[in-house]
Amino acid sequence: MKLLNDGFAFLLELVSIIVLAYWGFNLSSSKLISIALGIIIPLTFIVVWWIYLAPKSSHRLDGMQLIILKLLLFSIVTYTLISINKTNWAFVFMIFVVINLVLSYIWKTL
Repeated sequence: MKLLNDGFAFLLELVSIIVLAYWGFNLSSSKLISIALGIIIPLTFIVVWWIYLAPKSSHRLDGMQLIILKLLLFSIVTYTLISINKTNWAFVFMIFVVINLVLSYIWKTL
């Protein structure tokens, strides 16, 4: 079950990147700005995750700092879903995030 939860966590990360890219590409009426945002926004998410949240990162946060940063990043993704009128998806996404984080905390796999 722990391995399944870890795989699910990775799936949540991939979904986050896809949602942020979609949101960025559709944020502006200017094609050039949309392309830039569609690349920069998910790339920023990836870099922050890589530096502070990746399991093998030398700067990885731990404990509550790790949980808070994950909740912050996933909350941003939830906001983007709400801003593109996908409120039900946002609700389901955040429920999955909370379940995943609670299980990760209980099983000490954060």
